[in-house]
Amino acid sequence: MAIFRNRFASIRDIVLVFASCVVPVYSWSILAFLEQMPGWLFYLNAWDVIGIFAYTQAFALLESAMVLFALVLLGAILPARFLRDRFVAQGSMLILLTSGWAIAAQYITIIPFTKYAPWHSKRFLLGAVLYLASIGVSYVLIRRYRRLEESINSFIERLTVLLYVYVPITFLSIITVILRNI
Repeated sequence: MAIFRNRFASIRDIVLVFASCVVPVYSWSILAFLEQMPGWLFYLNAWDVIGIFAYTQAFALLESAMVLFALVLLGAILPARFLRDRFVAQGSMLILLTSGWAIAAQYITIIPFTKYAPWHSKRFLLGAVLYLASIGVSYVLIRRYRRLEESINSFIERLTVLLYVYVPITFLSIITVILRNI
């Protein structure tokens, strides 16, 4: 069992990275819900709107758990110096940068009549290269500057406070989803 214990990050680090995963995913799903909600109010009752919100939050939990699982598994498979030694800082930066790029890609895709709207292969390739470059630069900066790593860790520790908001929302959402399906 000691072999497995040494391969995985500590529970504390996993919770911190989970917080860095939950905050952008939940925040983005809540913003998307609030953006669409005024249109639903014309033809849905309150219970249906609550149900939609519950499903989005339950899916946000599933999405966050899958991302966390993939990151923990990646940390266990790769040598310790790549991810596990600085799991909180590097994992959180990977999640936050990926979330930021995904949000940018979604906005570029859904905004009609802009010069950036269609994803041609050249634009997709440029976006992929810029994304990978941002991941690589953040990896090098975290490895090189201990103070940056400490700042990221401190910021992520502060994000855990939002778990006290998002976890009860998730719990109530799961109860709502169960009640709607009984």
